[in-house]
Amino acid sequence: MKQYYYSDGIEKYGPFTIEDLKSHDIKGETLVWTEGMDDWKPAREISSISMLFDLSSPPPVSSPQNNPHFYDDRDMEDDRPAPKTYLVEAILVTLFCCLPLGIVGIVYSAKVESTYRTQGYKAARNHSQDAWKWIQIAFWVGIVIRFISLLVVIGGGL
Repeated sequence: MKQYYYSDGIEKYGPFTIEDLKSHDIKGETLVWTEGMDDWKPAREISSISMLFDLSSPPPVSSPQNNPHFYDDRDMEDDRPAPKTYLVEAILVTLFCCLPLGIVGIVYSAKVESTYRTQGYKAARNHSQDAWKWIQIAFWVGIVIRFISLLVVIGGGL
């Protein structure tokens, strides 16, 4: 009868028979080894013991240290709709008020929806808030420039 060993990442336990492993709470990602194997493997990959755990559980998500594209998907669990993009407002302020600052608003506005789909509500909300901030800055800078221009024109006419 085959003897199996398992590890919790710190200690190694065994040997156990398949019947003995049933009494231990091993998961699909628990590392297991038996004679004839080159290296330790997750239990879900060993056909002779895969029936001991729930196959419907997903494999573990990689951690931020191992994956540079990691994001916390806990904020994806809520059903909040995507934040407002402010794209129309950003385009209007760019056309009528202040071109360079309005473009920054357009860039942040364009990021809102894709960020919502990939990184969740919180990250998208940050882009939405940044877009609104740059729209406000562009609008007020545009108003000040128009006012100064008007004063120059009026002062030149006198």
